[in-house]
Amino acid sequence: MYQKAPDAKIIVLPRDPIVRAHSHYLMDYREGVNNKDFTIKMLEEDFCCARKGFGISYLYVDLGLYYEQVKRYIETFGKDNVLVLPSRELFEDPQAIAKRVASFLKIDAAAFNPEIFQTAHNRLKASRGAWSRRVAGHPWARWIGYHLLPRKRQWWLYQHLILKAADKPKIDPEVQH
Repeated sequence: MYQKAPDAKIIVLPRDPIVRAHSHYLMDYREGVNNKDFTIKMLEEDFCCARKGFGISYLYVDLGLYYEQVKRYIETFGKDNVLVLPSRELFEDPQAIAKRVASFLKIDAAAFNPEIFQTAHNRLKASRGAWSRRVAGHPWARWIGYHLLPRKRQWWLYQHLILKAADKPKIDPEVQH
């Protein structure tokens, strides 16, 4: 990034690490690649991290350790070019965050349409059942989907046959401590 845009302005909106880990777990569970309870996975992570890397992985804790990630941006782009805003604040007072972002980017805050803060994007979807988790997590199904189907067809099939709208399950209070 630095080679292409050394003067880039970087905005970081880190999520609560536990909420991020839970979301990651729910995705893996929905995809059929994780069948254990979230609490058990969190306790086991230090002992089962052989599958590190992006894509299917068990980096529930690792990816929520933001310090080193943010530090690299600050060291590369300079602290005046990196703005860190907890995502919690975006949900609590989106207009205030919009003003801070506008100030950081040196643009008019009126450029932000207030309606964009009213719609939730990328809402949780769950699998339609055990069968859809098995299909979604099966290596052959993944291979066929990625190699034999056009991207738009993959997405449509996945969204309409495998997933359904769902409410996000609550995190066990014991895990949050």
